[in-house]
Amino acid sequence: MLIEHNDIRYFGEEGVDITGGDDWLVRGNTIHDSVITHGVGQLPSGVMSKNASWRNRIEDNLLFNVHHSENGIFSLGGAPAKANGALDLIVQNNAVVSVSGQVIVHLPGCEHCLVANNLFADMRIGEEGQRSGGFAHVGGHRKNCVTAAGDLLPCAAEKRSAAYAGNSNSMVNNLIEGIKWRDMDSFRLLSVGGYQLDEEQGYLYNGAAGLCIGGNNAVGEIVLLRR
Repeated sequence: MLIEHNDIRYFGEEGVDITGGDDWLVRGNTIHDSVITHGVGQLPSGVMSKNASWRNRIEDNLLFNVHHSENGIFSLGGAPAKANGALDLIVQNNAVVSVSGQVIVHLPGCEHCLVANNLFADMRIGEEGQRSGGFAHVGGHRKNCVTAAGDLLPCAAEKRSAAYAGNSNSMVNNLIEGIKWRDMDSFRLLSVGGYQLDEEQGYLYNGAAGLCIGGNNAVGEIVLLRR
């Protein structure tokens, strides 16, 4: 499937949603101006690839004015994250400008995925009243099993499992600049792993397997947004 040189705008969910698709090429599109059409529960992403999507390529696209994304401007593997949500996926040479959300690059369900040579600029990370996943999230969401203060909360074991950890993913040679943070609790560029139930110690942090982070350049001041 080829999606090329389109103007994609005014979407309430995903600009491009690849569900169980293999060998898609999303190239040279302008994806912009998401809208809120039915309130709470919307998860606007620029591009999402999920449900065991193989060998898709997302390249040379311009994304801007995509806001309040819960699962990433690039949602690679889908949400809720499941093992093998996306495999052998490449996101490269894209420009992402003036966007906002809980997380910008979402990789928990991705395996052997590469995010390389992209520009990310003018981003607002974190939504009021919620905890951010950081600029890039490559593990499982915490599902509120642990509070920001480190206190344990009741949480079913099935909400946290190794299936939520990304595997053999790489983020290399990306330029990241102009980040504004909702608060200090969300001040982290990279969030890896999740919390996994241990009978003796409660929920333990488990990192993503085979993660490669290298050659990225994050520049700019720390800017906190006023509530």
